[in-house]
Amino acid sequence: MRAGGLIVAGTDTPNAINLHGELMSCMLAGMSTFDALKAATVNPAKALGLDAGTIEAGKLADLDRRRRRSAGRHRERCTR
Repeated sequence: MRAGGLIVAGTDTPNAINLHGELMSCMLAGMSTFDALKAATVNPAKALGLDAGTIEAGKLADLDRRRRRSAGRHRERCTR
């Protein structure tokens, strides 16, 4: 990455937890949170030559807006 290479995160499994694990591994190896997020969004689009991977005015997007919840309540729902 420091040498100018493009790091792309991805998985060929339908289980998203694998991608989360890959991103965590990148961060444990010294990648910043911001760069890890780019590796899973902007960089794959750039590698594929797509105009995608960012949220900008005029672009199509699949977004889900939710009301903010307290972290404790969210954790409780996720562990059931």
